[in-house]
Amino acid sequence: MLWPGSVFIRGAIASLRARAIQLDVPIALGLVAGLVWSVVSTVRGAGEVYFDSLSVLVFVLLVGRWVQQRQHRWAADSVELLFALTPSAAHLWSEGVVVDTPIEAIRPGDIVVVRAGEQVPADGHVIEGVSEIDQSLLTGESRLVRARAGDRVVAGSSSASGELMVRVEATGESTRVGRLMRLVEEESRRRAPIVKLADRIAGWFVVAMIALALGTVVGWWRIDPARAIEHAAALLIVTCPCALGLATPLAMSVAVGRAARRRMLIKGGEPLQLLASPGVILLDKTGTITRGRASVLDRAGPAEAWPVVRAIEEGSAHPVARAIRDHLGASGIEARERVDDVRFESSGAVARVGETEWVIGSAAFVRARSRVSTPETDGAERRAVASGSTPVLVARDGEIIGVLAIGDEVRPDALDAIDRMRRSGWRVGVLSGDHPDVVRRVAEGLGVDPSLTFGGCDPEAKLEIVRRRLGEGTVVMVGDGVNDAAALAAATVGIAVHGGAEASLAAADVYLGSPGLTPILDLMLASRRTMRVIRRNLAFSLFYNVLAAALAILGVLNPLIAAILMPVSSLTVLASSFRVRTFGARPCP
Repeated sequence: MLWPGSVFIRGAIASLRARAIQLDVPIALGLVAGLVWSVVSTVRGAGEVYFDSLSVLVFVLLVGRWVQQRQHRWAADSVELLFALTPSAAHLWSEGVVVDTPIEAIRPGDIVVVRAGEQVPADGHVIEGVSEIDQSLLTGESRLVRARAGDRVVAGSSSASGELMVRVEATGESTRVGRLMRLVEEESRRRAPIVKLADRIAGWFVVAMIALALGTVVGWWRIDPARAIEHAAALLIVTCPCALGLATPLAMSVAVGRAARRRMLIKGGEPLQLLASPGVILLDKTGTITRGRASVLDRAGPAEAWPVVRAIEEGSAHPVARAIRDHLGASGIEARERVDDVRFESSGAVARVGETEWVIGSAAFVRARSRVSTPETDGAERRAVASGSTPVLVARDGEIIGVLAIGDEVRPDALDAIDRMRRSGWRVGVLSGDHPDVVRRVAEGLGVDPSLTFGGCDPEAKLEIVRRRLGEGTVVMVGDGVNDAAALAAATVGIAVHGGAEASLAAADVYLGSPGLTPILDLMLASRRTMRVIRRNLAFSLFYNVLAAALAILGVLNPLIAAILMPVSSLTVLASSFRVRTFGARPCP
């Protein structure tokens, strides 16, 4: 009681000072009553003592609390994890010499070199070079953006093709990543803890228990003062709210543990309770609804052109070139041609195969080097643009002969998952940093309400949209990038999906380790099952306490029998929590 059990005493005192009765109050009251009565009986040399029962009770309660607190290991280190998104070193340019320097030593005004495939270490402006910049990690934009002299680049983005020289303007906490870090920290502090059903019941429970104990003493005092104290002690012991205290956290902890075995990491029980009630769910597009990487969605052109295209793209590290190689390889097309000379530029490639010149790249890049096209290729290019894809043209000796539509493929389970979410009562929306036209077309294909479709959103806009929706009830934000981190932290429940950035995982309440939207459905259905288990546990605990209290008041129970019955309710709650498969081995129906 004085060492491990004191945590309940301190918690009870703190809650009373705050004028908010929590479960520690009735737990502490039951422990103190048992201890005082045992001390009195020991001094008197008569009556029952319950030191052994109190020791077991403290042990059981602390084990339950330890299991619960293990799920709350994810803390404010989400802020520090954001800095893992920028490189630890930079290529510092000084008087024609490039030196690798720790990122902490970079200062505004310095010039750094960003090579192809590397991340930009700080915010700044390009002073030399041309490259395609991948900003999807920070903005959610799936398309590459060309950066040249005078353009601004931000820390965390990466150069996909060329080499850049960047004059540093902001480093560390002053970068856009740093500002997002502060937003995450701010929203994490603002979130008010949910008031558990068990906490509300405990307030009434402790008042009723004290009143019954006093009434028992008064009622039996006229008959037999010794029996009055004994019956009151029996009442306090048998109704010690261990089952009531364990009902909610135990069921939550069991559900969280089972979820972890299904690669769902949940930060405590609060998200489970919130997800059990339908509200608004906002889905990020890039990496959540879609696969989050460039892929070939369609192609048009003669069959003999594709082995040559495959051979030319073999030497490029560009994401679009990789997507073309993967697509052609999956179609069984091998690189059978020998490329004599190839020159890769930021927007395409120019190669010589035998006596023929081939050009592959963006529409502007290819058309600047080719004058002839066909109605078939023109039509294929228009269809790609109309569908929200990026057309990549293939030209041979100045004639455009092929078109590849590059886009971000929608996940195969997205349509069914979103439809089932709506049938479950959720209002589904799309919130993305991608181009509004692309977002609108994806949302239309999935049947998403246009009033809940938002495109072209930077991280601050996502945060503002989530904040506006909070007044409408439960708001769930689902995303995978740093650009989603602040919105994930601000939402009622933030869900980071498979493949997400570390910052989004730290800011979110839930991380889903399996790809697709179906795991979100499983999570919602399992949350409802968990809440049913909790309600059943609470109902049993209250029934047990009412029945046991009545028997103690009537004198049927003496303190010894009360001590024997005391753990029965906890064992029943334990069995109930473990028996129900909230997160079963099979996917939720």
